[in-house]
Amino acid sequence: MEVTDLVIPEGVTSICGNAFYGVEGIKSVTFPESVTSIGSDAFAFTGLETVTIPKGVTEISSGTFQHCSKLESVIIPEGVTTIGDGAFNHTALREMTLPSTITSMMQSFYSCDSLVTLTLTPGIIDLGGSFYSCHALTAVNIPGSVKTVGYSDFSNCTALATATLNEGTEDVSLRGCENLATINFPSTIKEVYIKGSTALETVTLNEGLEEIGSFDDCSSLKRINIPSTVTYVGTFKNCYAL
Repeated sequence: MEVTDLVIPEGVTSICGNAFYGVEGIKSVTFPESVTSIGSDAFAFTGLETVTIPKGVTEISSGTFQHCSKLESVIIPEGVTTIGDGAFNHTALREMTLPSTITSMMQSFYSCDSLVTLTLTPGIIDLGGSFYSCHALTAVNIPGSVKTVGYSDFSNCTALATATLNEGTEDVSLRGCENLATINFPSTIKEVYIKGSTALETVTLNEGLEEIGSFDDCSSLKRINIPSTVTYVGTFKNCYAL
């Protein structure tokens, strides 16, 4: 008999790596509060549709739910600090809220092509290149607790139109976000690198900025100011409208 609704019994504390790997019939899983560890690839390539991570779990291991092509909803509680490499890649998540306790991620949500809404709670420290090629993501508000927005954090998010940065963030790199038209730069920004944002027309930078790495391939960029604090100006290749 095929298992569709999996119930983990009370008292179980750990689910080993690859435990249910490839069991496509599983549509739901109920975890007891006793579970504190879920191993790598434990539910990869299954038919899961929704998941609620138990409160005792602090780390979601690498590949735990990867390639669950029907997985649309995940609840991650406060207390989770680490989301491993590719933990949710190639899933059908439509929205995601990440708790303030996250200190480490690593390419955790890449190629989630249905992800439209992302909520990053202030307190999160590291994005770890986790949202590249999330092609449906239209807006992102990055809390100031994230000091560095790395080049792969949101690269190739082709529908991303608005990026809001907040006081506290110091370095930002955005590549291949072709529909990015609005970027809010706070006064704490020290380094900027933007490439391939062909919808971007106007950029306002604040005093305190030190380095402009690039605005390459921003073909619609018409206006940009360079603050007096800037000590390095990189390239503006193919900025035809400037």
